Amino acid sequence: MNITKDNIILVGFMASGKTTIGNHLAKLINRTFVDTDSLLVQNLGISIAQYFETHGEKLFREHEQAVIQSTCNQSNQVICTGGGAFINPENQRIMLSSGKVFWLDVNRDTVLKRIKHNQIDRPLLAHQNPTQQIDKLLSERKPYYENHEHGCTSTSYFLYTVYIARKGLQCIATSIDSATLPEVAPRFTGVMV
Repeated sequence: MNITKDNIILVGFMASGKTTIGNHLAKLINRTFVDTDSLLVQNLGISIAQYFETHGEKLFREHEQAVIQSTCNQSNQVICTGGGAFINPENQRIMLSSGKVFWLDVNRDTVLKRIKHNQIDRPLLAHQNPTQQIDKLLSERKPYYENHEHGCTSTSYFLYTVYIARKGLQCIATSIDSATLPEVAPRFTGVMV
């Protein structure tokens, strides 16, 4: 597959840190940061949870694909996507041809900790047993993430996003022209939890 743009695209499960890490990463390498979920909320005029409730997931995914297509037509960005966006084969094609795709892996326990206070904003977890739903979704999505990415880093055990962003940058630097990226301090700057 030909890569036609130089974007860095972060994929992964909800609460894997795509937005937080992407924002830090964009600042580190002086690129534009784009969060496709934020663009969707802006375009739709309501929250994703509200849109899911009133229009359903199928129509939401159509809007999501249009935003991803539009975003990936640009260059020199760090893009983070919604947790389910990479499951769509057309989104995979668009993203993989637009730049390098990096998977931020996360485990169930970390997801539960991170969403504890804003579970209502996660429409796919509007479920009687969120733990079981997370396990189900992680199991379904993991093969898509791991089979189509250019690099992976786990975000489950680190507290400081700056460390994760730097670790992500090191991973990215090994798979693209590292001459265009700033030097990253190799020493550990975060705290394990």
